[in-house]
Amino acid sequence: MMTKYYYEVDIFTTTFEKDENETKPFRHIEKFEDENLSKAREEAEEYYNEKVVGIDTSTYIFPFASPEDFNMGENSAISIDFSLVECYDGQEIRHSLIEPDEAEETTAIENYLFSE
Repeated sequence: MMTKYYYEVDIFTTTFEKDENETKPFRHIEKFEDENLSKAREEAEEYYNEKVVGIDTSTYIFPFASPEDFNMGENSAISIDFSLVECYDGQEIRHSLIEPDEAEETTAIENYLFSE
């Protein structure tokens, strides 16, 4: 079976249900698939950067805050990940480009794929 690769940006926001309506967390995953994997990466990276820049002016029930400034019941939390997704044998393996302990390995995988 052939291995397929694509990129995705995973956005997760929550108030930890500490708002007035006890709002459940919200997750949105945007996939970027193209036969030209480097084009898919460019589009995913642009989307990721737009979302990261927008955090300062966005809210989800409450304003977002950094972990140091976070106050439960006054702030919302957000997590945005940018990953290379490897699909084979019915499995999807996400290789984060953001998480420090994974980014180096993911970059090595990309370098191999882009050199083919």
